[in-house]
This record gives sequence, structure tokens and C-alpha cells, in this order.
Amino acid sequence: MDETGFLIQTQEQEAADGLHPPQNVSWIAWSPGSGQAVVDGFDWRTESLVSPNSWDFYRNPRDSFVAVEYPDSFDKTCLLADMNSLNGTNTASVRYRRTGAGAELLVDEEGSSSPETGHTDEILRAVAVDCSADSFPIGVTVGRADGVTDAWTRVDFGQFILDPVVVAGPASLNGSDPGVVEVRNVTSLSFDIRFHEWDYLDGLHPTGETVSYIVAERGVTTLPSGARIEAGTIAATPTMIEVLFEAPFPETPVVISTVLR
Repeated sequence: MDETGFLIQTQEQEAADGLHPPQNVSWIAWSPGSGQAVVDGFDWRTESLVSPNSWDFYRNPRDSFVAVEYPDSFDKTCLLADMNSLNGTNTASVRYRRTGAGAELLVDEEGSSSPETGHTDEILRAVAVDCSADSFPIGVTVGRADGVTDAWTRVDFGQFILDPVVVAGPASLNGSDPGVVEVRNVTSLSFDIRFHEWDYLDGLHPTGETVSYIVAERGVTTLPSGARIEAGTIAATPTMIEVLFEAPFPETPVVISTVLR
């Protein structure tokens, strides 16, 4: 990916046949940088990180986290992050855990074909938002869903958005089984969310996870600071598909994507 767009594909668990019908995926691209409440109405900051290479049989891959520090000024932080590279070809998702200074991100590989879950270093991009704001600019809202399990749960967001695109994740690491966040039934005021374990597991994920989300108007939303948010949906397949932005970003943006059911 770069300032003009990105490539996207679906990946089944390693033990599957790799043949997957087109799957709708929502995505949001966010301009790199930061914004303040006095201008945008809420505080936000983006990060670009590199996850450590955990391809080492003598290490526990679950110890291979990379830190994201939250600004001290944030009262309530919502963290959105995703892999923005495909250096390691084995299927994985991003998870996180809270720390005293912020959070730590993990590239969490599934183990359907072998117990080995070491993974090559990846580019992780994130946006941290102070979601304690009373209101957000027209066309975008950010929030946090607690207690997300394998059961579908409705999330109501406060702002009416005519043609909303929803992205959510990463999920916290309260429950150890790997999986992905999924979204369905998106309306102008709500959506459903769940944590879906990989199919080689039992599918039961009763441990509640915390998942942040962004809802944005489809197309381009420009914040008062001039930062741009572009949102869309693509029918992804196991073959890479190119997504071009409506106009190039000044720098490579943060891209977050979520599977739609």
C-alpha cells in the first residue's frame, strides 16, 4: 500500500482449501498525523509500527508485542489497528492488551495446520482516538464495544450517518483462542458485532473482548483540521484486488478493514 491505494485479499485458515467466494470487507483510510479537540472536536493520533519477528522456535510468539503509547491527555482511548503489510503469508489477525502507558499489539497467527505460530515482522498502523468526546464531526464517530463474544451484539452509535461504513478492531486478548472481528446489519444508527474464532476451533468465545470501532460516511470526509478519512467496501477474494483512493493522500494513510457478514 501507498498514498494512492492498497491491495487486499481474503485468507482462510491454513488448513482450508483456499477457495473462498467474494467476501465484502469494509475499509477506512485515515490521514497520518494528529488532531486536537479545539480544531476537530476530538483528539486523535496515528502510529506506524513494526511488529517483532517471532519466527523463533525457542521463543513464545505470544510474547512478541509492540507498544503503542496513549497520550496523557486522552480521557478514554479507542484504539484501531490493522496489518498494513503481508510479509508473512500465514493467516493472522491483530490482537491487543492494555498496559499502564497504553497498549501492546500482537500479530496473532492461527494454528489450524500446525501449532507453530511464529510470524514474520509486519507493518502495523493504528489510530488512537480520545472517544470521551461529547460529539464528533458530521460524518464520523468513534466508540468502544465491551463484552464482545461469539454471539452477535448490537452496537448503537449516537450520530445518524446516511451511508455508513463500519470498521472495528483489533479485539483485546482476554480470551486466548485466535479469531477475527466481524460486523453485520449496518444501519444509519447501529450495527452488529462479534468475535469469530477460526473454524478449526470450537467457535465458542464466551470471554468478553473489548473492540473499538469507527463509523464513517462512505466516500471522503474531511475533518476541520484538513485530515482526510476515506471509507468504502470491497468484494475481496483470495486473489489480490487493487483499491484506489479517490485522490492520493499526502503520505501513506492508516488503513483498517473488517469482514462484513
